[in-house]
Order: sequence, then structure tokens, then C-alpha cells
Amino acid sequence: MSRISDIGIEATGLPVRCSPRLRGDDRSRPLWSVLIPTRNCGELLRIAVNSVLNEDYSLEQMEIIILDDCSDDPGEAQDLADQSKGRVRVIRHNQNVGKSANYQSGLDTSRGRLIHLLHGDDLVRPGFYASMQKCFDEFPEAGAVYCESDYINEQGEIIGRTGRPLKSSGLLKGFSATLYVEQQIQTPSIVMRRGVYEQIGGFDHRLPAFEDWEMWFRASLAVPFVFNTECRAAYRVSGGNTSSQSVLSGRRVRLLNLALGIMDSYCPAELAQSQSSARRRSCAENLFRYSITALHAGRRWLWVKLTFRSILTAFSLRRTVRHLRNSLSVWC
Repeated sequence: MSRISDIGIEATGLPVRCSPRLRGDDRSRPLWSVLIPTRNCGELLRIAVNSVLNEDYSLEQMEIIILDDCSDDPGEAQDLADQSKGRVRVIRHNQNVGKSANYQSGLDTSRGRLIHLLHGDDLVRPGFYASMQKCFDEFPEAGAVYCESDYINEQGEIIGRTGRPLKSSGLLKGFSATLYVEQQIQTPSIVMRRGVYEQIGGFDHRLPAFEDWEMWFRASLAVPFVFNTECRAAYRVSGGNTSSQSVLSGRRVRLLNLALGIMDSYCPAELAQSQSSARRRSCAENLFRYSITALHAGRRWLWVKLTFRSILTAFSLRRTVRHLRNSLSVWC
């Protein structure tokens, strides 16, 4: 695995901005920067912020910044900051700038040595920060640590859980190859050193979706990742139809292809070649899931189109039969 100095932003040629390097004594900076991007999250934002405040870190240990991307109610975030007795501050954009630019405003402003991005509708479980810090202390070479996380619905009920790549916490070997094939990390479950953002840049503003996948893959080429087996984060699966609508409009497929192309533009050739078949199978699975979304929406021509693309991508008779069988079970 290459080191962070080998994959500087100049090497990738991406249109992303590196966060400014902070000078001075590290001891004068907080260990933690918790950045909470939000837009019209309502009561879920309060739950997210309180999950962090309940960890009871001092201002000297942790800064908490809400990144408000022009929510309809300007007071939504500011009221929480006012109630926090100075523990939370707000950066508000007067117009919608999009996820990546909103993230970047927090990365540029942050002063902590460890950066945690927590979406305004997600949350952390008790002990999240202590558990992650323990991993960084145990593996000082790590540039990022991520943990197992729950999937929760809008009511906070657990509806699933991410997988475990390791039976016990430790360094992940060959993790770039894994991330090249498919997304493995939900944003609230990962913490990255600020130095990584200073060296390889932030999120790619061309990607309104899959921007997290591209970010983690790019970082994995530069620094070692550690997996923490403790399940300390929760990713909320919205009951809304934003994702479904992006599939039905064809936008999600285009963005998936864009993300894959961006990653290919700087991925080492030997890695891409060795994982080409696995990635093709993963893409086929994504296309098949999108086809099921189309079928549920009654868009049968789109279902045919996406199923056909999935079959061509998979290039496997057994997988084709399975896809068709699953699709017909939904249809019937």
C-alpha cells in the first residue's frame, strides 16, 4: 500500500481542494472535530447533536460544528447551538451549495486532529469517540478508523447492520482492492485524521452521490485503514423517495458511472486489472437493485433496460438466471 505522501492531490489530478495545513502546537488544538452537515433535518438533527453532546467532551477536547446548507428554517441549527452553552457552533450557507462544498466548509474551518462527519439525520452510540480513539492509539500508523454500524429507520429502529471484514479490530490489508469493488463504509462510522484531508483533498464536488465512496477509496490508497468491531454508529435509511427518484430518472446510474470513472482515473493499473471481474459483478448487483426499484414503481420498460444492462455487466449465466428469477418473484 502506498503512503500518503505518494498520492498527493497533484498525483490524482482531481478538482478537489486540500484543507489548509494547521501550524503551531498540536496540544493547543482539540483532539476531535465533529462536523454535522444538515439540510432540513428537523428533529433528527437534534437527535444527532445530542448523541454527540451526551459524550460529554469539553471544548478543549472537542469542537462541534453544524454545517447548515441553507435549511428552510434558519433557526433549526442555531437554536441547538444556543442551547448548547457554547459547545456547538453553526456555519450556515445562505444558498444551497451541495454536499461536497458543505463538507469542505467544515473541513477548512476545523482544528481537531481527528475529523468525524456525522450527517444531520444519523447518530453515534455511547462510547463512539472513546472506542475510535482507542483504535488510533493502538494503531498509530492508521490514517482512518471505521466501525461496524447499524442501519436504522426514521423511528430509530434497527433494520440491519453492516458487515465485519475482520473478526477482531485491526489493520485492513488490501483494503483498497475491497473499496475499488464496492462501498463498505457508512459516513457516520468513519473517523479520519485531518492530515489526510490536508494532503489528498476533500470530497469531489462533481459527485452529488457516491462522493463518500470515492473519498474513502482515494484515502485507502494513501493511508492504512483500521476496522473497529464495536458497533457504535447508526446510519438512518430514509423513508423518502429521493434515491428511488434518482434511479427512475436515470440520474443514479449516470452518477455511478461517473464515480467509477473518477476512481479509475487514478487507480493503479495493476489493482484495477486484478479486481475488474469482481467490480463488474458488483456493478451488476447495483444495476439489478435499481431494476427492482423500477419494477416496484411500475416502470416496466426501465426494468427491462436496467435488467438487460445488469445481465450484460455480470456476463454470467448463473447470475443472469438468479436475477431473472428474483425479478419475476417481485413482478408476480
